[in-house]
Amino acid sequence: DKGIHYLPKLYEPKSRRFSPLVYHKLFMCQNRQKDLESKVSMLFFTHITIQQSFLFTLCGKLAGYALGAIMIADK
Repeated sequence: DKGIHYLPKLYEPKSRRFSPLVYHKLFMCQNRQKDLESKVSMLFFTHITIQQSFLFTLCGKLAGYALGAIMIADK
């Protein structure tokens, strides 16, 4: 799976924030999520921290990459 090569771009260890690529993906996910609960949750995507990373579960496959990047970066 080519996704593994994007892990370093998803997470910025020095700032402990996710990269613009992740926010763009979340924005695209937001456009596809039409139900109210997801839209309300996604309003907070610009404030995602490590502790709030569970919100990535809204974006399916991206969640695995993001959480994987966190685990690697925090070691």
